Amino acid sequence: MQKRLAFGLVMVLASLATTAGAQKPARAASPPLPSLPVTLFTSEFPVRVTAVATGLSHPWSLAFLPDGAMLVTERSGRLRIIRHGVLDPKPVDGVPAVYDGRLAGLLDIALHPKFRENQLLYLSYSKARADKRSTTVLARARWTGTAMADLKEIFVANTWSESETNFGGRIAFDRDGFLFLTVGERQEQNRAQDPGDSDATSRPDLEPPFIYFVPSLATSGIMFYTGDRFPQWKGNAFIGAMVEGRTSGTGHVRRITFNEKGQPIQREPILAELHQRIRDVRQGPDGYLYVLTDEDAGAVLRVEPAQ
Repeated sequence: MQKRLAFGLVMVLASLATTAGAQKPARAASPPLPSLPVTLFTSEFPVRVTAVATGLSHPWSLAFLPDGAMLVTERSGRLRIIRHGVLDPKPVDGVPAVYDGRLAGLLDIALHPKFRENQLLYLSYSKARADKRSTTVLARARWTGTAMADLKEIFVANTWSESETNFGGRIAFDRDGFLFLTVGERQEQNRAQDPGDSDATSRPDLEPPFIYFVPSLATSGIMFYTGDRFPQWKGNAFIGAMVEGRTSGTGHVRRITFNEKGQPIQREPILAELHQRIRDVRQGPDGYLYVLTDEDAGAVLRVEPAQ
């Protein structure tokens, strides 16, 4: 059931995330983060939010290495590493050149399910060609311990467009080791209304949306909590929200609980007091929540139970 829920949510997130860049006017800047650490309240207990790293330029995704270090992508095309709680000022070598546009750039990062054995990792990013059209690319590389090597493009989406937004790019592995990649609609909304392009609203071989949000949350990352630090939250889904209904400063993390039948029964916004665009949310190997803020001066935040 959880696998079915996960991929149903991945599909709807891929669809809803396309609204993130749909607004034409320049968005108002989010307010700066408050002084951290700070204690915030949820419906069940208080949580403590601390800064793991600050001063990142629009961090997009992160991955936890077996040695405890964190790899963080910056949309402008840099890959950063955090070791022992310290952000290395020097970007990681071996990252491919990316097309850096409005919402284009270096996107997701994910480790191979057998990373300890093969040291392989995957990156998604935007790429442009001579006619100034761009698309979403998936590449594989080998982690040397300090850099990426042997990078190879393994998939190039056929979504070449002049748009600088809505590339998708989320990477997920299922239990059988198959890799899934989301691809955005590139803000070409007219194509969604073209009967000669999408000939039905549903198909037997496609999973329909499991959850959707009105107004849109400009959804980003998704994670099912399986740790022990927050026992009350085990089995809950956590979804990053960059903005609610195009209202600036409304980013948060949406916590969703399910009943015994796997149906959603509660949708609680948390971390809303930070007023930040939340680009990703992950569970760390320590059982805490890690959140990325998609800001000019972005941050990696850790959420833990308040003592």
